[in-house]
Amino acid sequence: MTERVISAYTESETTVVPEAIRKNLGNALSHYSSDVSDILQVDVDYSDADFATEPNNLSVSVADLSDFIFKLGADSDAFDVVYESQFNIISRQIDALTRRDFTATPTGETDRPLGMMRQFGRATGILHKIAEKESFTDTEKYGFPRLRNALDERVEKEGVNRKDRRLESLYRAAEESFLDWS
Repeated sequence: MTERVISAYTESETTVVPEAIRKNLGNALSHYSSDVSDILQVDVDYSDADFATEPNNLSVSVADLSDFIFKLGADSDAFDVVYESQFNIISRQIDALTRRDFTATPTGETDRPLGMMRQFGRATGILHKIAEKESFTDTEKYGFPRLRNALDERVEKEGVNRKDRRLESLYRAAEESFLDWS
C-alpha cells in the first residue's frame, strides 16, 4: 500500500473504493498499522516532504488517510480490520504504562504519559468520527468507553487508586482529545 493507492481513492469526494477490494485494502492497510498509528496519533502533517512515518516512510495527511478509511468503511468488515489493528497498537502502548506513569508528577518540561493520553484520544476520536459517519453505533466498540476500559484495566493491574489526581488529569486529557477529534 503506498501513498499512490490512498491518494487515488481520496483525490475526489466522489471516488468510490470498489466493493470487491475494500476488505483486501483494509487488510493491506492493517499491515501498515505502525505507520497508520503515527498518522492518526501524532499531530504532524505527514504529507509534508520533511516528515514520514516509521517504518515505511508513508507521506499521507491525516485528512487523506481518514477519507480513505471512511471509504473502506462502506464495508464494516474492512473498517473493523483497520480499527482493530489501531486499537491493538493503542492497547500495547497502554500496557507499557507503569504505576509511576499514572501517579508521578513529571519533572522537567515533558510529560510522556500525558502526551500519550492525548495521542490515544486523538486516534480513537478520528476512528470514532469515521464510525459515526458510517452509522456504526456501537460506542462500546468504537467510542471513548473502549479506550477508557482499556485504561481502567491497566490502572487496576498497576494498583493505582482511581481517585488519584494525576490519574484523573490523564483520563481528562484522553477524553478531551477524543472529543476534539470525534
